[in-house]
Amino acid sequence: VEYPNKLFGDVLAMCGGIVYGANDFLAETAVRKFGGPTEFLGMLGLFGLLISILQAFLLERHEIVEFFQQGHACSIPSGVGLLIAYAVTNTTSYVGASRFLTMSEATFLNLSFLTGDFWSLAFSIVAERIVPTPLFFVALTLTISGVVIYEIGPSPVREERVGYENVNGETELTRGLD
Repeated sequence: VEYPNKLFGDVLAMCGGIVYGANDFLAETAVRKFGGPTEFLGMLGLFGLLISILQAFLLERHEIVEFFQQGHACSIPSGVGLLIAYAVTNTTSYVGASRFLTMSEATFLNLSFLTGDFWSLAFSIVAERIVPTPLFFVALTLTISGVVIYEIGPSPVREERVGYENVNGETELTRGLD
């Protein structure tokens, strides 16, 4: 199969990876230096809700109406159930990531996410009977090696107790960066 936009797709994938890594780095900075995981999640939820509502209204309102029409993709209760399941899963993911970033670094989080390709590989081979190219196995080996090498050494983040004032003017203790 010939893919005419293969290079463009690869460039977009690399740009997406860079932006995702920058997002995790900024999330780690916000969690460690600016109020902790609770404030981070609150601001993420507030601004995420506002931006999502605006985006859905401006760009996707016809698709949303079409999705919930009778006899279309699924029944209304199923559609609402899928939406709730998505929201719960996404919330769990963000809470877990913010708690993880209080104990470790964004680098390790991203390396760990990359090892998820192992499960894609297993599904691809077992369920779909598709064996990826040898280059995929090289990339997966390098990714897993990166996680192992990263975890062998001491953490590059030196943690110490740092105080900050919360919105009530009370001093709270949290781990922070120098």
